[in-house]
Amino acid sequence: GALVVVNAFGEVVDEDGSILVGPRLDPGERREDLVEQLGSSAAANTTLGVVATNAVLSKEDVRRLAGIGNDAFDVAIRPAHTIYDGDTVFALATQQVHVSIEQVAALVEPAVTTAIRRAAPSAVDAMMTSAALAGRIRWWGKRQLEGELNRFRNAAEVAAHRSHDGP
Repeated sequence: GALVVVNAFGEVVDEDGSILVGPRLDPGERREDLVEQLGSSAAANTTLGVVATNAVLSKEDVRRLAGIGNDAFDVAIRPAHTIYDGDTVFALATQQVHVSIEQVAALVEPAVTTAIRRAAPSAVDAMMTSAALAGRIRWWGKRQLEGELNRFRNAAEVAAHRSHDGP
């Protein structure tokens, strides 16, 4: 099985290549433009994964599973492993069932890509919760960003007036 926590710089894509979650660039906009807008928070991305099996495997085989899991990031996240990401996968084997490494290895990519895609809605929920504070509303596009920031500013102004004027 696989467990993945996703905070990728790239988009999480479905099997058909459609974007499930991620920064949506306007026509003509470049990813470099997004980096400039995000500033230092662009470097705060990472996707962490764990691949676990009950197979009896050597240390080298477990390391191979971690590598396959890491490669699976490229299937579900585009781009993955950028200079803004700290992506990595850990692997473990509980040494209970005798099967070949090939049998286990064949299950890693589908398990990791499924875990990434299932994590995408949770990433959106978490991002929406912290968006106004972290400046990460960019995921919805420029127009939505401006609207969200204006609502946030208006709410802050109302709160400031109330605190000065009393209840």
